[in-house]
Amino acid sequence: MLPLNLSPFKKKRMSLHDDTFDSRLEDEFSICELKDGIIHATYKPNLTITLEVAKTVVNNRIAWQKKTLPLFSDSRGVNYADKPAKDYLANEGSEKLSAVALWVDSPMLIASVNFYLKISKPIVPTKLFLKKEKALQWLEKFK
Repeated sequence: MLPLNLSPFKKKRMSLHDDTFDSRLEDEFSICELKDGIIHATYKPNLTITLEVAKTVVNNRIAWQKKTLPLFSDSRGVNYADKPAKDYLANEGSEKLSAVALWVDSPMLIASVNFYLKISKPIVPTKLFLKKEKALQWLEKFK
């Protein structure tokens, strides 16, 4: 039996400037991890992003995040995002983000996201990528 002050589950801690916070956040819709000064957000499989889902994910990220950082979004698990959710993510949902790289692989999602990026005018630089390495390379300049 472990002493009361020891736990077999330790959260990884990271320091950015004077703020210390957990380097991983998970909720029912996504997982966020901080790696090399970039937030890696992965949506869970077969997800439909509604406005309610988008607000939950963003509010959790903002509460967890201590400073403005670029975000790499692994959106391959997303089946669909409705217009109110996309509008929210492109505007209020970009709080504390310096840039967003969206990684997708579905032909339907590629067409939808490209079209949406052209008309929505996100408030932070936002770009679609088919290759993870290219997305991460692009985000380096926004650290």
